[in-house]
Amino acid sequence: MAQIGTIKVETAGGPVELPVYELGDSGSNRVEAFRVQTASGPGFVPLTEVSAADRPYLRVQTANGVKAFDTSASGIPDSAVLHYPLGERSGSTVTEELVGEDGTVNGTSNISGEWYDGYAEDGDGSNDYIETTTWSAVNFGANLDDAGIIFTIETTTSDRQTLIGSWNDVEEQFFIDINSPNVGEARLFIKDQNGDLNLIDFGGSLIDGNKKRIALRFPTNNANDYRVWVNGTEQSPAIETNETPGNFGNFTYAVTFHANNEQGSPNKHFGGVVDSVIPCLAGPSPSEVSSDYNNQPWS
Repeated sequence: MAQIGTIKVETAGGPVELPVYELGDSGSNRVEAFRVQTASGPGFVPLTEVSAADRPYLRVQTANGVKAFDTSASGIPDSAVLHYPLGERSGSTVTEELVGEDGTVNGTSNISGEWYDGYAEDGDGSNDYIETTTWSAVNFGANLDDAGIIFTIETTTSDRQTLIGSWNDVEEQFFIDINSPNVGEARLFIKDQNGDLNLIDFGGSLIDGNKKRIALRFPTNNANDYRVWVNGTEQSPAIETNETPGNFGNFTYAVTFHANNEQGSPNKHFGGVVDSVIPCLAGPSPSEVSSDYNNQPWS
């Protein structure tokens, strides 16, 4: 959704900024949207369930009951440390909008449609990938015992492929892949510098050709504490390995989308679409996951 302004409101719990989006965006067609006039033209403020709202929140009566103004600007969780919207581009640079950890496209196609920012990146499953950075600017790799990540995919592939990954054979590894033998539809693989491994697998009809917003939370080094949501609904992951890794450091190799960066060589390329990737620290929370999903234009 294209944000065109904000409304600032003072509440008993402190000031609140409400994002205002362009009225033509698909989200404005929901009953749960509050329409406003701005200097840039008519717009709307998204509404969400009161139970999913970030505090402090404002409530409003709608035809579907009492709702809360969604205070998470652009649907980005407070716990987000990076955000790759994967919006429209004219060159090979993929913009990271929070701290400037931009990436580089290697073959993926910038496609338009009902995506987070109107565009997404489509890979051919053969050679395409996006190379970002090691994410060391935000110490993501060093905090894999209290982190998470949110992203969207769309695919029908039956091949074993990696969605996001950074791999160092002798140190830590972090990746999410699909269609691995003898596990569920997808798995999360986290390995520390001692070789200790946590591995979970999960489903949620991920490869049916429809958009899937995946949220992963790893709040400790115990795989039993890991949480998974698909399109806002919490799943029940299976614990394959739980070695409680704890000796983490920042990644040696850049994190790639549409592939696993195996010691500097992208491999297991993903044939499908990736959109709006959000790495988080100390999050995302369940309310952030719900708000993020509700702010996807196709949700």
